[in-house]
Amino acid sequence: MKEAQQLLDILAKILSSFEELCSVLELEREAIVAFNPEATLAFTQRKESIALKQAALVKAQRRALEILAEALTLPPTADLDTVLEVLDTDGEAIENLFTEIKTIALKAKSQNLLNRRFVEHSLLYIDNTVQALRGGNKLKTYNNKGRLNYGRLGRSTERNS
Repeated sequence: MKEAQQLLDILAKILSSFEELCSVLELEREAIVAFNPEATLAFTQRKESIALKQAALVKAQRRALEILAEALTLPPTADLDTVLEVLDTDGEAIENLFTEIKTIALKAKSQNLLNRRFVEHSLLYIDNTVQALRGGNKLKTYNNKGRLNYGRLGRSTERNS
C-alpha cells in the first residue's frame, strides 16, 4: 500500500535523525569534558538544526498517518493502534519502527540530561575557581533540589531550568 510506504519512509527518516542526534550528543559530551566552548556551541547549533528537522518530520508523519487512515476508510483522526489493527501487510514494520524510534529517543534524552549535568559541573568548576582566585572561602551547602548554595546569600548553581 502506497500510503503505508510513505509513512514507513518518514519513520525511517525520523529514526535516522535520532541516530544523528545521539552521535552529536556524544561528540558534544566530549567537547564539554574537554572544556571546549567553541565546539560545544557548534554541537548545540547542530542539535537545534536536527530538532527543527525532526519537528518537520513529525508533522509529515502525522499527515501521512491521516492519509493512511483515510485510505483504510478510517476517520483521519484515528490513532496509530487503530490504523495498525486494520493494516495487514505493513503494520508490523510500522510498529517496529515506532518501537525503535521510542528506544533511541529515550537514549537521546538520557544523553542530553547527562550533557546538561556535565555543563552544570563545568560551570560549578569555573565558579569555584573564580572564588578561589578571589580568596573566598565561603561555606557551601545544598538546597532541597540537591544544588549547591553558597554562603549567606544562598546563591544556587541552578540555572533557569
